[in-house]
Amino acid sequence: MTDVGEARSDYAMATRSGTQNRLRRGVPSQGAGADYHYRNESDWLWMQELAWEIFRNHMVVGSVVKRAVENQIQDGFNYDPRTGDPQLDKDLKEWWAEVSIQPGQCSPDGESVFVDQEETALLTTMVGGDCFGLPAEDGAVDFLESQFCRSATWSKNKNIVHGIELEPGTRRRLNYHFTDQPISPWQTITKSQLTPTPAYYFDELTRREERNVFHVRLMGRFRQTRGVTAFAPLFTPADYLDDIEYLEMVHKRAVSLFAFVRTRAKEFDPKYLAAELTVGSDATAAKARDDVDTANNQYRQVSPGSVLTGLPGEMIDLKSPNIPNAEHFRHMETLATYIGVNLGMPLIAVFMDGRQTNFSGWRGAWNMALSGFKRNQRRLTTRFHCPYMRFKLLKRAETERDIRRCVEKSLKPGAKVNIFSHWWQPPSWPYIQPVEDATADMIRDVGRQTSPRRRMQERGMEWEEVWPEIIDDWSNPIIAAKRKAKEINKEFPDDEDKVSWRDIFQPPLPERVNVNIRDAAEQNDQSQPPARQPSNDNSQQ
Repeated sequence: MTDVGEARSDYAMATRSGTQNRLRRGVPSQGAGADYHYRNESDWLWMQELAWEIFRNHMVVGSVVKRAVENQIQDGFNYDPRTGDPQLDKDLKEWWAEVSIQPGQCSPDGESVFVDQEETALLTTMVGGDCFGLPAEDGAVDFLESQFCRSATWSKNKNIVHGIELEPGTRRRLNYHFTDQPISPWQTITKSQLTPTPAYYFDELTRREERNVFHVRLMGRFRQTRGVTAFAPLFTPADYLDDIEYLEMVHKRAVSLFAFVRTRAKEFDPKYLAAELTVGSDATAAKARDDVDTANNQYRQVSPGSVLTGLPGEMIDLKSPNIPNAEHFRHMETLATYIGVNLGMPLIAVFMDGRQTNFSGWRGAWNMALSGFKRNQRRLTTRFHCPYMRFKLLKRAETERDIRRCVEKSLKPGAKVNIFSHWWQPPSWPYIQPVEDATADMIRDVGRQTSPRRRMQERGMEWEEVWPEIIDDWSNPIIAAKRKAKEINKEFPDDEDKVSWRDIFQPPLPERVNVNIRDAAEQNDQSQPPARQPSNDNSQQ
């Protein structure tokens, strides 16, 4: 047996194999680029299909991915134009509010609106590793999954990585090679079956190269060409969790079964045994066989309240297995935690059950998950939303003269109005503890611990957008209330009780006015009279 010192040295050193280290295959000793580790296209495609199979059929993983996508997309990202022209901002916002809900304006098949494309793009990227948006001539955007971007089976072009042709040296995308139609997974791919789509096209209006393919992908390294499924570290835990859960259900089903044990005493008549073995052909044996068949049939037709009659000399006993596994749920939670961590979902969100922790634990775990959600939202904004909107504006400029003039003005150096300038407001999440969280934000504002701009950004909002709305939303009802109070007083001039605008509209409470919000239990406790304390006065005794 290896001593502790040798084992520790073997564990700590960068040995390729040893008693404490397993041999890892596919790890080059001289280093390799990001694309080397999925260099075999068939293995890379198999990873994607295995991920989709787990997503479809796994009883936990598929629902976890859906919950993660729903939390990050919610009702969709909000388009906020910031062109520098308020009227143009208003027109663009109204235009997008109408276009984004028309399926024919968003997808070529006329089946998906913009929020559907947002959700599908994120889900496809998490499961498949990447997806591709292809702008169409009619202004819609088609989306293809990762398996449609392929390399020819016997291609000699070393600058093509799984269907993406790169410029030598800079690795800038030149062409994306897509299959014309779904290809059988069992046949080879020829060049005639691939259509090279330029990554960029030269636009006559902007006089620059514009994106022709929106490549949305999950990447963790520089110079990584294709995305890798988020399920890559989960294949083994997902299979184990699925197998264990299936076997546990089989086990529970076995526990629910019962069996009848028929014990035959020494008084058991041998003629019944002979009848079971179909021995003999006389009338007595036939009568015994009928008795045996009748006795056997009653076990197949057993129901609540049944009375079982055994053969002479036979005793009937009921047996039911009872073999619970106390470690099942603990091990299942461990595997589910591995799956949730890799998908950015805490265990409380994986099971949608908060019994594993208290409220503080729930809040801490959810705040950690929100950091990953915000990162994915930023990635989606950069690789999907921004090029999508630029394409839509350029297509609109082809048919509308006013928009075309705005685009031309925006391209001039030092232009004060830029039609392409905008902000995508990602969905945010409500307070976990509304009263406590809102109070904490107010204390930070009063104590000058942060600026309103940064605090609003923490909540997924923009201060430059919020404060004008605050002024408008509170000033407009005050103005309307004053006008209405003036009309009422004018209609009733002899009434000494004049109506104030505050009688019509109640603004927020002024400073130094406190409102205590108590729950019912606290209020009931304080409404009860205090308990009488025992007196130490000897005269009272």
